[in-house]
Amino acid sequence: MKKRILSIALTLAVIFAIVPAFTHHAEAALSRNVSVIATGASHTMAIKADGTLWGWGGNWTGQLGDGTFFDKHTPTQIGSDSNWVYVTTSKYLPDGKSENQGHTLAIKADGSLWAWGWNAYGQLGDGTTTDRHAPVRIGTGTNWVSVSAGVEHTTALRADGSLWAWGCNNLGQLGDGTTSDRHTPVRIGSGTSWASVSAEGYHALATRTDGSLWAWGWNNVGQLGDGTTVDRLSPVRVGVETDWRSVSASMIHSAAIMGDGSLWTWGSNWVGALGDGTSNNSSVPVRVGSDTNWANVSTGYIRTAAIKTDGSFWAWGNNAFGILGDGTGTSRNSPVRIGSDASWASVSPGYAHVTALRADGSLWAWGMNSYGQLGDGTRDDRHAHQMIWGPGSVSTEQSALSPTQPTTPQPPGGTNPSSWAQADVAAAINTGLVPQTLQSLYTQAMTRAEFCALVVTLYEMLRGDIVGRRTFSDTNDINVQKAAAIGVVDGVGGGRFSPNSQLTREQAATMLSRLANALGNPLPEQAATFSDNSAVVSWARSAVGQVQAAGIMGSTGSNRFSPKGSYTREQSIVTFLRMYNMFRAQAPQVNQPLDFRDWDVTDEQKYWAQNYLNELGNPTSGSIDVVGFELYYTDNGGLVLIAFIRNGMSQALNIRSFEPLTIKTMDGRVIATANFYGNYGTIQPTQSIIWRFNFSREFVMIQGADVSKYIVTSSVRH
Repeated sequence: MKKRILSIALTLAVIFAIVPAFTHHAEAALSRNVSVIATGASHTMAIKADGTLWGWGGNWTGQLGDGTFFDKHTPTQIGSDSNWVYVTTSKYLPDGKSENQGHTLAIKADGSLWAWGWNAYGQLGDGTTTDRHAPVRIGTGTNWVSVSAGVEHTTALRADGSLWAWGCNNLGQLGDGTTSDRHTPVRIGSGTSWASVSAEGYHALATRTDGSLWAWGWNNVGQLGDGTTVDRLSPVRVGVETDWRSVSASMIHSAAIMGDGSLWTWGSNWVGALGDGTSNNSSVPVRVGSDTNWANVSTGYIRTAAIKTDGSFWAWGNNAFGILGDGTGTSRNSPVRIGSDASWASVSPGYAHVTALRADGSLWAWGMNSYGQLGDGTRDDRHAHQMIWGPGSVSTEQSALSPTQPTTPQPPGGTNPSSWAQADVAAAINTGLVPQTLQSLYTQAMTRAEFCALVVTLYEMLRGDIVGRRTFSDTNDINVQKAAAIGVVDGVGGGRFSPNSQLTREQAATMLSRLANALGNPLPEQAATFSDNSAVVSWARSAVGQVQAAGIMGSTGSNRFSPKGSYTREQSIVTFLRMYNMFRAQAPQVNQPLDFRDWDVTDEQKYWAQNYLNELGNPTSGSIDVVGFELYYTDNGGLVLIAFIRNGMSQALNIRSFEPLTIKTMDGRVIATANFYGNYGTIQPTQSIIWRFNFSREFVMIQGADVSKYIVTSSVRH
């Protein structure tokens, strides 16, 4: 049965991975095919100008490749290699799957291919169906030049012009003439003239060196462009033109640019995705306007974005969440210019968030941010583009790094930390403790608002999102509002916060003490032993003693604390790393049940739960019984709850959405809130099923291993 598009769209995010431009004389060389940003269903990947690979956002199936399952709200470097040249990631989701999953592939300068993430259908190409949480090499080949990730499959080109595909093939999306899944790359035909390929949904588009256009796979609304709605199991030619330059295949529509700079679209025209001013589907290419200066085009789910040769940015189609970026929520059926900037180099639109690159190498993002996929250190949606990386961060040159001339990685932001801080700063960044905006100018004095950004990042990593806000008259900084809401910072009087004032060391000590209190783990009381204690203001003396006793802050030399002195970015970052490590060391590091409550659970259910081979679900109506649960700490200090649920009703329960599940102390204090991931389906009457709840912060701190001190609560929508 054909896959259907999941239309429960509020949490679905489906994304784009850049397709290399076609050239008529496309020598199959790395220098012709460099993709530096890729926007996944709930995550984003990017290659910096120094060849390092970075990822952020959702990570449930390891799609970031950092070796963990944890979401990252700021860019995190993936490994230490600095020879990455091309990256792509799946941007759509099959029926019943969480938006927080996907697979990613990347190519190094030596032509080797690497993959990680979700692998249920063999879409990684490593010969297995095992998910991978860090890059694994695919074969031994060193001549891969481009790759495109589909929903559950992958298509790629080699330097000899040959075309290869692997993964799910139920609709013929691999193009090998069959509907058989493949777990390793299989060659598509014997041709050696393939120049580019885009295969991001369940169909694929490809160009050949003669400028011809070819398509195959799912064709329910004419997205192949061959004049039919018949699925194709092998490549069929689209029209007779020999001037196709670049292509982009979405889930249910397609777009391409010809050599004369004209833009063409076809397939579904739901909410104006084709941009031809109508709502009519088309099974053959239709021209978008009369302009002849289109440079590149990118398709998202029922929306399209493109850039002209003058650097202007245009978008049309569905505008849910304001994702087109025009400041409205109004869908458009023809191109509208987004802003007045004329410096855009490439854009990557998805279902609910967008990333784009400017000519100066700066990276921008906007849209939905449920998993931190925008990379701005928050989970707040953004309806206007905001800078994630500054100028010079990402190369806009379509040239590969030479394997014989490796580049030397530069510290984030281009400014070196002091030698004493370099290792700790790097560790803090890799852990996700440092917002991108603070990954530079390390010796610069910290401001009050900047310190709040570190406070919020650590708190939300350990305890989940801060819901409350406390406002001030002189700043709209969301981190200031959050930090004030949990009692870490105060104003300076008159409703003001003075966000840009330099932070003093005694102020930093006070904020750190209050942060420990907010996290539910107060620092030990101890009098400070610094020689200049008398210079510490009275309201900060206790906090200074606490941070000294905990080893979080020390002297500035000669046993002096220098309470009125400034506190630099690198000092602040190192401080927060120490605090993070302190809490982490206190968390139990076991990978077995801490406690088990069993009322009516079979041994078979226990077995499946303990091996995580469980189906997931969440009810939207009716009553359920929690008949037992197990609570695990993972090796990384995370927390997983396995619950055994029985439907006590006489009718089936529809599984759609679940209210937040929390763990509380017996006195009612909330210490953790779960992110729930689940398949969609039903629970039949009297049926018992097994659910897994992931607490996706970096770790959850619970004092001691006696889970009987805690209760688990949840609320169900009726």
